Amino acid sequence: MKLTPPDGTVPTCCAISFCGNFALLGTNGGALVKFNLQSGLLRGSSAGSDGGGGGSISGSPVTADPVTCVACDGCNRNIITGSASGAVTYWDLKTLARKDTVFCGPPGVGVTHVRLHNDNNLAAIARADLVVDVHDIVERQVGGWVGG
Repeated sequence: MKLTPPDGTVPTCCAISFCGNFALLGTNGGALVKFNLQSGLLRGSSAGSDGGGGGSISGSPVTADPVTCVACDGCNRNIITGSASGAVTYWDLKTLARKDTVFCGPPGVGVTHVRLHNDNNLAAIARADLVVDVHDIVERQVGGWVGG
């Protein structure tokens, strides 16, 4: 089965939801795409939707930099993506609506990896400057950092 984003962008990262039903693709255009793994059908995309899934948050433009990493929490509620500009974006799994965007580190330092600990809702966000931020995904705040 070949899963390709509908807008013609190239996938840059992928993850499978905790329930195992969905494949999540981050693209080089900054979009997040959700496919059903059993049928291969497109189940949602953040690109071009004005219902909160794409565009802007409170009128401010959101980065269209490539998505470099994607992860889904253990409750199948949140998706976390990291971008080349250092933006960590929180999404709703069901609707692909953007919940919040937090910028990590100094300007221009990208996010390279996201790893979630499902028992305590903490995310380790690895940055290109070799620093790991620890985020609380419920409060969407940086709880600490290691390195640098």
